[in-house]
Amino acid sequence: AYTAWITDLKIFHEPVNWDGCSNCSVHVGFLTEWQSLEPCVLGSLQSLGCVVADVRQVRITGHSLGAALSAIAMLSLAARGWHVEEAYNFGMPR
Repeated sequence: AYTAWITDLKIFHEPVNWDGCSNCSVHVGFLTEWQSLEPCVLGSLQSLGCVVADVRQVRITGHSLGAALSAIAMLSLAARGWHVEEAYNFGMPR
């Protein structure tokens, strides 16, 4: 919980290039946080049996920091062959 607050409080933008999206720049704090969570998310999807379906669909939601991470997750998962069917985000940083 404290690490999420620290990431939220990084108000000075440090955009970095990201291989997950050409011609995009991402806030370094949000990207770092997603990269730390990505293996757990992918592992959880696999352990739930989500990767055996022919059509790999996911729904994503988030609030505040979670909304910023879900936006990055959508691009990352789509690049891995997932179809993001729906996304609901609230209070996403700009």
